[in-house]
Amino acid sequence: MKILVTLDFPPEKGGIQRHLHGIVKYCYTSDDYVLVGCRNLPHIVPKDLSCRVKYLSVPFAQKVKKLTLVPLIVNLLKIKGTVTSSFVVECGNLYAGFAPWFISLFHPVSYTLYVHGTDLYSIGKGIKGIMLKNILHKACSVVANSRYTESLVVRLGYKGKITVRNPKLHVTKRDVENRFSSKTNSSGPVTIISVGRLVKEKGHAVLLKALSLLESQAEMRCAIIGKGPEKERLNTLCKSLNLARMVKFKDKLSDDALYREYAGADIFVLSSLPTEKGIEGFGIVLLEAMSFGVPVIASNCGGIPEVVGDTGFLVEPGDAHQLAGAIKKLMESNALRTSLAKKALSRVEKHYVWE
Repeated sequence: MKILVTLDFPPEKGGIQRHLHGIVKYCYTSDDYVLVGCRNLPHIVPKDLSCRVKYLSVPFAQKVKKLTLVPLIVNLLKIKGTVTSSFVVECGNLYAGFAPWFISLFHPVSYTLYVHGTDLYSIGKGIKGIMLKNILHKACSVVANSRYTESLVVRLGYKGKITVRNPKLHVTKRDVENRFSSKTNSSGPVTIISVGRLVKEKGHAVLLKALSLLESQAEMRCAIIGKGPEKERLNTLCKSLNLARMVKFKDKLSDDALYREYAGADIFVLSSLPTEKGIEGFGIVLLEAMSFGVPVIASNCGGIPEVVGDTGFLVEPGDAHQLAGAIKKLMESNALRTSLAKKALSRVEKHYVWE
């Protein structure tokens, strides 16, 4: 029996949520259990899982989601007390590991940690960092989402077993092939999209500055898809750079609407930045774009190069001029876009699709 303890799971959106959902969908059985700490109890829950899923929340969790660690601990103890067979506890990220770690102070329990890169950057900073390091070192094993994330775990002195498990897409190889074959070359403006939370580390401001450097703005349009605390600042920057007509912010898209954006895009940009909060550990949105036959341009940092390989352009983080140059090259050559898209499609089919 396996029990996943997590603070990140659908219907909440995000790369970690999609990664964990895939693991549960394809690797968990009806005997297994998922405990989810969430800000609010959801009205709609995933219907494609064979295991039991229990959502837990508490007052004020909407502001501080980590408060849900309390009911996670309580429910994990209940399961531990009623299950006679052996079971494995898996933790959706480092913070979720607090639940079994706390229990282990009083009762024997072993656990595995899924780590994603950014969650490791708080380790070693203050009392919280010391506690998180203890949670890491007491784990019986660690599952990293990339080789880059694995290197962070090793650098933190972890001596246990480390496995690299890349995120994968919930599609078949046939789905990916059909997506690509159905794409048509548009004679209109080149469409650029970027998908990710509107936070500093995603580098949307760098993308806007790069677009402002291009002379052929009339020949392109851009959609920035996501929501977050940087939205107002990015809107202001967009207006100051005279990009308001060309750039649209979209923050309330359903999954189907998001897929339509991918399907209609010509170029995908992920201009992530290294910040004090960490570096992109993987970048599942890159896989999504690649699976729709969209050539990608992304920052050369963190786990991003592992995803892109030689199927797209890698640029230095924060370098708007280099990013503008890469966009210009792809805009000017439909043949180059098609060539990179085909290579990306092959890479996705080979490494990043659930069997």
